[in-house]
Amino acid sequence: MPAVRLSWPFPTPRSAPVREGLAVAQALGLGGRLGAWRGVSGRRYIVSTIALDRLPELGAAVFIAVGRDGAGRPYIAAIAGGEAGDAMDDPKFRSADVIDVHLLADSQAERERIVADLSETNDRRGPFGVAQGVGERN
Repeated sequence: MPAVRLSWPFPTPRSAPVREGLAVAQALGLGGRLGAWRGVSGRRYIVSTIALDRLPELGAAVFIAVGRDGAGRPYIAAIAGGEAGDAMDDPKFRSADVIDVHLLADSQAERERIVADLSETNDRRGPFGVAQGVGERN
């Protein structure tokens, strides 16, 4: 019997969350507004980049405050799953370079799972120190 090899579309675990571009967004000229974060589980979460002043217009979602390191690579400065007002109360969101929003989570339980996936490393040390649904980069 031949060996079975599993590959795409199965997620590949990662050591830390990674921001990715979307080829379709680039092709449509939306590359700066649409992207994805890939969690440590390997799952990909499609996000829209939203101006901070537009957040109150949104309902419940996963909100990601994006910072940039010295090399210009994006990292998650803070993350929250819930209502926009909760995220806006956090100073890390108000001072973020950009806010990415994942709108496709159907329930609070799913938003919490996504926050956890984007807030950990595979070795579970958690460089984003998740507490009360908000992660912070150490």
